[in-house]
Amino acid sequence: MLCLMGDGSTNIGYFHESLNLSAVWQLPVVWMVENNQYGMGTAVDRASGQPEIHKKAEAYGMHDMGRINGMDPIEMYEKISEALDHARQHGPVLLEAMTYRFQGIPWVTQSATAPKTRSHSIKRAIRLAHSACT
Repeated sequence: MLCLMGDGSTNIGYFHESLNLSAVWQLPVVWMVENNQYGMGTAVDRASGQPEIHKKAEAYGMHDMGRINGMDPIEMYEKISEALDHARQHGPVLLEAMTYRFQGIPWVTQSATAPKTRSHSIKRAIRLAHSACT
């Protein structure tokens, strides 16, 4: 089973309860966090004691699949396939896909550094996702 969530949901009780029970019961679940580096308007590193979300797997004794480039469909396919195979055989897995939010949430003020053009957004997204995974 593949469960997707955004980075903003990883600091609430439901996230931790779900990871904990899946580890206790050794459920075949891949928990994939789509990390666009902002939960609503707050940067992940300002809202979480552990901004590398994949590392939260250790607290529950589950397999940490690390960070991947969420902007690369080939890498996503390969890592998710690997994670699903692992989960089916050994129990839950936590995976963090680094992505980029092209546009802010309408009711949250966008930063002054928000890209102005789509091509600039795509180039910046690829650069940020790549640097977060290296």
